[in-house]
Amino acid sequence: MENLIFDMLSEPLKKSLLMESNKIVLKHNPIFRYNFNEEVIKNTVPMITEINFPPEEFIYKEGDDSSDVYFI
Repeated sequence: MENLIFDMLSEPLKKSLLMESNKIVLKHNPIFRYNFNEEVIKNTVPMITEINFPPEEFIYKEGDDSSDVYFI
């Protein structure tokens, strides 16, 4: 039901809501809160993308070359 309501919103409003929710997540994450200032968080928010993985799929394996951060 919640996704149905979200899907009914305009694209600009959806984008704005996602940006605000991602900003909240970063501000409450201890890694970001204790190590980065508001400007870094503000500049990081637009780079966040949502990726859905099916159950049992590996997201990252030891030894993989990646500079990505994952919030699960």
